[in-house]
Amino acid sequence: MNKKVMVFGTFDGLHKGHRDFLKEAKRYCDYLIAVLPSDNIVKKLKGRPPKLTLSNRIEHLRREDTVDAAIVGDDELGSWKVIEKHRPDVIALGH
Repeated sequence: MNKKVMVFGTFDGLHKGHRDFLKEAKRYCDYLIAVLPSDNIVKKLKGRPPKLTLSNRIEHLRREDTVDAAIVGDDELGSWKVIEKHRPDVIALGH
């Protein structure tokens, strides 16, 4: 297969919905990258800071069996440089 899938999310306290999403995304790849926004970007998107710090959110994701890499996204909304840098085969979306 050798596919790389990328997912995006705040992942501010992992729950069953997150885990189900990550598990489903992993079914389509050999390497799953979870991209998390900085605390500043979360505040811009949600109007409030995240409950957990970025380092805590990354650490929680790195402990998940399905996630091969948990990385920080772009500093600028809408730039999508992280996609250009990691060149995933698929971007998986939730909901």
